[in-house]
Amino acid sequence: MFVWAHASLIKWYTAFSESFRMASPDNKVILFVHGREDVEIGKQYDVFDEVVDIIDGFVYNPDIKVTDLKISKNIVELEEHFNDNFFWEDVKVDRFIRAKKDKSFIVQYLNFAVDKFMDYYKKYAPVLGFGESTMAIYRLTKRIFERDELPYLCAIGTRYFSRYSVDDDWYWNWDLALENYRKYLTEDIPQDILDVVVPVYERIITKKQTTINFDYYKKNLSIGYNKLSSNSFSTIIQKWKAYRKLNEQKEELVNNVRYSQVDSSLLKKFTRVKKAQKDHAAYAELVLNEIPNVKFCSFFLHFQPEYTVDSLGKFFIEQNYLVKNIASALPADMYLVVKDHPTMVGVRDVSFYEDILSNKNVLLLNDKISSYEVIKQSKLVFTIVGTAALEAMFMGIPAIMFGKYAFNNTNTISFSPNFWDLPELVRKKLLEKYDPAEVKKHALALLAGKYAGSLEGQLPVHPDLDDAFADRSPDYFIVRDSFMTELRRRKIID
Repeated sequence: MFVWAHASLIKWYTAFSESFRMASPDNKVILFVHGREDVEIGKQYDVFDEVVDIIDGFVYNPDIKVTDLKISKNIVELEEHFNDNFFWEDVKVDRFIRAKKDKSFIVQYLNFAVDKFMDYYKKYAPVLGFGESTMAIYRLTKRIFERDELPYLCAIGTRYFSRYSVDDDWYWNWDLALENYRKYLTEDIPQDILDVVVPVYERIITKKQTTINFDYYKKNLSIGYNKLSSNSFSTIIQKWKAYRKLNEQKEELVNNVRYSQVDSSLLKKFTRVKKAQKDHAAYAELVLNEIPNVKFCSFFLHFQPEYTVDSLGKFFIEQNYLVKNIASALPADMYLVVKDHPTMVGVRDVSFYEDILSNKNVLLLNDKISSYEVIKQSKLVFTIVGTAALEAMFMGIPAIMFGKYAFNNTNTISFSPNFWDLPELVRKKLLEKYDPAEVKKHALALLAGKYAGSLEGQLPVHPDLDDAFADRSPDYFIVRDSFMTELRRRKIID
């Protein structure tokens, strides 16, 4: 089994790696990482038989222009095999590559990484790949597995249950969950599943609590910048030591794409934090601190860069541009209220908010206002791929999605593929009426389908929980054993 991971993912991927190794004494797990720091993390755990630094030996040459480079033969042949062009799309999705802003580096790095990976692929002939889709190298190697008709899996925590799902599709189609959903619309939901999903449904529509397993994450959720004054002296010392250690690794900073977002000096870091504080203060002057008493639709801004937005959202990733087109598609007596993701406040330049507010029917809400209340009072909810649409569906509120996510055509939710037909779709959605009994039926069926399509075990929902999980917490063993069951169901192991 080949595993791709970085940073804290390495720690909780240990459960999946041990599961595969336990199935047979001949099973081996090879972990692929970027850089020495991640190698050190991986070597702490005996579930990995080998830890491969995919950039070991890579030396970026700044004197080579991108126009003097050729794309690796391995990459070109991969596109030819699928008769598809995906390389530059994969590059676009990679947040680290985007931060690097060096075209020659991008090609040099990916040529080196793919060619090195292919050497290991030919050497070990893996039967299974495992990892995420957030980096271009992950996506390219997944396609290598697909070319050879081998499984490549990813584990994703569920939003509403202390469970996780295993997908082999990075377009998040929820195939098993939606199959169950359609079945439960015509058949009775099993009583044991119903007993679980009904309380979740009630929490969503009455108690203003949309999740049951992200309490820790929400409690420890940071705003989009760190106030210098909020750090204790010990925290400042700890950060300083980590910064010094990282900056001593000059070659790593130059050659490791994952350090693209690291400030190259303390002055730059200080300047960035101060600018974030200034932008946050300016943002606070622009927002409304309560929901306005007007007819409105709502749009919930997404965290960005983020895989779900940048890949599944595809044509709509410029969110200020999207807001402009939504606002202009609304009826004359309708406003669009926009609410930002709390971790982005202080990260977005204040000019972003000023731009969306240049639309005369757009109002910006304070990110601390309850999303539940905003959805409940909305005439129509807009999102690219957010679960705001799903929660609107549970409440019987119409929604429009712009990204190709699993639930983008589910009961009260409709998919909009372009702007040309958006005004007509908006008017249609505003006229729709929903039977409360049907709304509840679809909500319970979808929740039940998601539950039935997932596996036992709570994945860590915050980096602070990764160490405890990897140190064999009770959840570790539940995840390990349920993953083995899933591997048997897929006939990957006996």
